[in-house]
Amino acid sequence: MRSVTFKPKYCEGRKSPWRVYIPPKMSPNGRSASIYGETEFDAKRRAMEFINFKQKYPDSSSVVAPHQLAECAKAIELLEPHGIGLLEAVASFLDERNKRVASKTFRAVFDAFEARTGRSDDYNASLRHTRAKVDHLLNKKIVDVSVGDLENALKGLSPSVHNLRVNRLRTVFSSVVKKGWLESNPADRLELIKSKKKAEVAVYHPGDLKKLLDHALTHDKELIPFLVVAAFCGLRPEREAFNLEWKDIHLDDKSPEVLVRPELSKTRRKRNVPLSSNAIEWLKAAGVKKSGRICDFSEMTLIRKRAKLHEDTKANVVKDGMRHGFCSAHLAEHGEITKSLLASGHTDAKVFWQHYYRAMSKEEAAAYWAVKPEFVPEF
Repeated sequence: MRSVTFKPKYCEGRKSPWRVYIPPKMSPNGRSASIYGETEFDAKRRAMEFINFKQKYPDSSSVVAPHQLAECAKAIELLEPHGIGLLEAVASFLDERNKRVASKTFRAVFDAFEARTGRSDDYNASLRHTRAKVDHLLNKKIVDVSVGDLENALKGLSPSVHNLRVNRLRTVFSSVVKKGWLESNPADRLELIKSKKKAEVAVYHPGDLKKLLDHALTHDKELIPFLVVAAFCGLRPEREAFNLEWKDIHLDDKSPEVLVRPELSKTRRKRNVPLSSNAIEWLKAAGVKKSGRICDFSEMTLIRKRAKLHEDTKANVVKDGMRHGFCSAHLAEHGEITKSLLASGHTDAKVFWQHYYRAMSKEEAAAYWAVKPEFVPEF
């Protein structure tokens, strides 16, 4: 009969290749056993644990019921091909179970993330929209939220919206991982959707732009400053142009410019946009008071004014057409992407180039900057 030598032998081709033989007389169940470990030391340790059970409980029947011994034997049999010991399997199971019991709910995690301050209104809005998509998952423990759960929640969204929601979820789960509440980020395994190649950006052509500005100058002068900073300074209409204040329009400086403050900018970065000569002429032609916000009316009034302007002039509405026109004309005129990025407040050079390179020719850009009022009164 073989004896315990505690000289592990190496068995080729196993995940846990080191083996220690245990004879029947030293085995808790009275049968010979082979104990495996990933390393020589691990095999010895497991063998000692196995033998110590016999020494501690000589009569195992007083501690372990026959059906429990049978379960142990079956468990060992199932685990052996994987090179995993029963104790290791039980410890791993209990560890996972304890983690789940201590795990926070998805709702608590989202609440904690949303409670942080210092984010832009746009970011917070996108976060709320993302939360709405996973609302049915919020009562789940975060350890139980699977990739499949998140994929099903985001089905049916357009590529750009889908990708935005994925990025927000990645950020939320990343904060969970950093806090040690989760080992890995399930949202990292969500795939971003590649959108089809975008069509050329649509802009207001000089003729339509002139028609809009001329009509506003005659019938709604207080709308002129908004149109000018959107079309000839590239300010984002709803956020930057609507909230711009006259104190940040420096008409009489040696180098006239518009200052977009960080708190106004979508990117939270200050930028100085040079005022073109035609922009200056339109602002002076408007003859409106120059204090407070350039839009001295509500957001709903702005929507109504813009709708009426297009209705009266029969000009087609072009979504973001004025900002796109500015970016296209600026790049065509200067031919220097860095300069255009700084003026527009755009942060992605690659995307900017894809959108606006050759969107206008130099001749079209010259016509764009030549859109001027018929007369400029003394101011």
